[in-house]
Amino acid sequence: MKILLSAFAFAPNVGSEPGVGWRWAEELGKQHEVTVITDATRRPLVEAEGVQLPPNVHVVFFRPAWLRAMPLNSTTAPLLYTLWQFGLLEFARRLQREQRFDLAIHCTYGVFRHPSFLGYLGIPFVFGPVGGGEDAPLALKRSIHGRQKIKELLRSLLNKVALFDPFLWAAYVSRPGRLFGLR
Repeated sequence: MKILLSAFAFAPNVGSEPGVGWRWAEELGKQHEVTVITDATRRPLVEAEGVQLPPNVHVVFFRPAWLRAMPLNSTTAPLLYTLWQFGLLEFARRLQREQRFDLAIHCTYGVFRHPSFLGYLGIPFVFGPVGGGEDAPLALKRSIHGRQKIKELLRSLLNKVALFDPFLWAAYVSRPGRLFGLR
C-alpha cells in the first residue's frame, strides 16, 4: 500500500510530537511504501548522520514560500502549523497526481483543534492519533496557580472555541473512507 503521511513534527531520537511522527513512519515503512511530508525546518534532524528510516520511507520537506521567513519556535509553532496546513493541500494534491497514494494519514500535530485538509485528496483518510480535547474538572483547576493556571484556562477556552471553527468542521465533515484515531 502507498501511504502519504503528514507529520509536521518529525525527528528521530526524541519524544513528544516529533518522535510520534518518526515512529509512525518507521512502523508503517515496515510493510508499506510511505511518503512523509514534514516541515522544511526538520531537514537537519532527519538528515543527521547515522539516522535511518526503512528504505521504502521517503521524506519530502515542505514549507510554503510565504512562510519561509517565520521561524519555528515554541511561540510561533501553533500559528505556523495552522498556516502550513493551508499550504499543504495543494502540495499534497500534486504529490497525489504523481504517486497515486492509496491512503493519507494525518499524524502530527495530533491535536483536534488543528484541522488537516488531506481528506480532500479523494482517497481514504485517517485523522489521528489525535487528542487535546480533554479538560480537567474545575475543582482540580483550582489547585493550579500562576502562569500554569492561565495556560490551562486558555487551553480550555480554545477547546471550546474550536468547536465553532468553520475550517475545523470542513476538515471533519463526514465522508466515506474517513477514520479518526483518538488517543
